[in-house]
Amino acid sequence: MTCEVRNRMWGYKKDLVPSIRAIQVVHSLRALELVSGGEHERALRRMRPESLARIRDARRFDWLPVALDVELSHAVADEFGPVVAAARSRQSLGQSTGTPLLRPFIDGVVKLFGLEPSSMFRQVPLGWNAVYRDAGRMRYEVSSGADRSLIYEDVPVVILESRVYLDAIASALHSLLDLCNADGAIEVATIDRERARVQLRVTWS
Repeated sequence: MTCEVRNRMWGYKKDLVPSIRAIQVVHSLRALELVSGGEHERALRRMRPESLARIRDARRFDWLPVALDVELSHAVADEFGPVVAAARSRQSLGQSTGTPLLRPFIDGVVKLFGLEPSSMFRQVPLGWNAVYRDAGRMRYEVSSGADRSLIYEDVPVVILESRVYLDAIASALHSLLDLCNADGAIEVATIDRERARVQLRVTWS
């Protein structure tokens, strides 16, 4: 199945560009500097100069093509490996929870439902729309036992074809467990390319 056919099947229009808030990508650059021990330029040299310039020139609440964030994620993973890549994503979203991008959302969840993982992950579909635009949607599912799932649907091809970026999303969401001081894990459980659907399994104790 071609990308064009898949996009048409799942309702994407050619003029819609999957996008991410510029401030989130900037947080990723800052997080990279921290987790790489100041060696972040090694990864940034793997990126196209025009991509890096576009990120750095954007205003905080501009929308940037998510392809730029995918490119950054691959650059980090290729240069430093999966452990540093995961730490970068986790640190990045962790920073955002204390900024105007997500702080009001976090405060609202805590006020209404308390500071616990089930409350946070149940509201991820709403928070997703603050960070991403035209980039699919999240749905929360309660499974048997201690398992929970985030079902990512209508996943754009630029994300669906990048296991590195899907792992980065899972790692970023781990920061919600950190926020709740909970031990747990988040992993990419299944990738259904035909249906443009990804399952993220969430567990905590």
